[in-house]
Amino acid sequence: MVFPDLQNHNFWNDKPRNGSYHFVNHSHVISFDQLRKLKRSEIAKVGETLTASWANFAGWQTLYQGLRHVGFELDLVVKNSTKVRILEVKTIRRHDFVPDLEVICGFMNPRKIQALKRGANFLISILAQRKIRIEEISCELVVVNLQPYGKVKAYRWPDACSLNS
Repeated sequence: MVFPDLQNHNFWNDKPRNGSYHFVNHSHVISFDQLRKLKRSEIAKVGETLTASWANFAGWQTLYQGLRHVGFELDLVVKNSTKVRILEVKTIRRHDFVPDLEVICGFMNPRKIQALKRGANFLISILAQRKIRIEEISCELVVVNLQPYGKVKAYRWPDACSLNS
């Protein structure tokens, strides 16, 4: 799935203009009837796949998708030059979704943040073994809201959590 109008969009490569999150509204190729029939895990996979394709189109290389180990799961890990982003992807189907600070608190609770920190430490050791140089690693929240009539709204919080101990 490719969205050409995201090529020059600041969704992946700039800080949000409003200081909190980016927002995009685009079409996707899954019908509402198909979405209704999907299981929860399949819906999550749709959101991760859309997020990976958008990031790749913006120049980010997908290193890992669904990286699991004891005590954590990293939904998506992307790299651009020496920057690495851990993307926590939440996929929802809500027409009444309102992005605000409570969203981050709900999706990025202390338990989740600790798991992401464990995952980041594990990831750093893997990248060091593979001799991949990184200068910056960050964690972001991406909420993909799949809506009726082939629309998708995506929200990105670049500073959803700190990976510092």
